[in-house]
Amino acid sequence: MSDRPDIEIRMVSQPRYVCAVRRAIEALADSQGMSKQDAADLALAISEAMTNVIKHGYDGQIDRPINIQVSPINPNGRKGLKIVIEDECEQVDLSQIQSRPLDEVRPGGLGIHLIERIMDQVQYAHRQSGQGMRLTMCKFIDAQKTVSER
Repeated sequence: MSDRPDIEIRMVSQPRYVCAVRRAIEALADSQGMSKQDAADLALAISEAMTNVIKHGYDGQIDRPINIQVSPINPNGRKGLKIVIEDECEQVDLSQIQSRPLDEVRPGGLGIHLIERIMDQVQYAHRQSGQGMRLTMCKFIDAQKTVSER
């Protein structure tokens, strides 16, 4: 089995492309046997992650690279999808990546919370190149949540 992803999407940080990636991920999840709801939730988590990269990592710049890699996985017989999103943003302190308090009633700021609620595994890391961040997420068809350390 190869370490190369089955699907790789390279895009610029243009918000209008997020919807196309979301639709592609949702269709892929559906084709892998994920329920319609889980496929839609997975697509939502991916779009939230890409939006965070564009808004916070690239400060709205529309010409910066985002790389999305998708691979079917089957660890210990648990079928699912692994999604890796990489950028070239400034590296941040991993302990600072967190959702805002849920009791603060205001729009926005819930992307990380949604990602961690939807996905079964979530791991943020610095890219080895010394530039950029890597978000690795897994969603299993037979979900049992385990949010990884940062």
